[in-house]
Amino acid sequence: MSFDLWEDPEKAKRDAEKHARKQQSTKGQNDGWTATGTLLTGIIVWGGIGWLVGLWTGWVGCLPIGVIIGAALGVYLVVKQADDPPPLLDISKGQHRSKYKSAATLRKQGSTDQ
Repeated sequence: MSFDLWEDPEKAKRDAEKHARKQQSTKGQNDGWTATGTLLTGIIVWGGIGWLVGLWTGWVGCLPIGVIIGAALGVYLVVKQADDPPPLLDISKGQHRSKYKSAATLRKQGSTDQ
């Protein structure tokens, strides 16, 4: 018995929907692990560079500076990877989206006007 998608289109449709639901349900987990890995990588790499510079110069302050730079760059990369970060929290104006769209959102929508 051979399997052919053309013979049973309902089964193919169910399989495609099941696959789409599974991808959608794990998207949040994937985003979380990506953010965690990016932050840790920034801290470890730049902390290691700071440690090496500290060994080279003999000044112990290079390691904490490297860790802070790595954390800052990691946060920056996580925000850039998010592509469309939420607006800044401003309690006085309430929680609504800005009427202005970011360049990334405009590119995604295929529009060039602002």
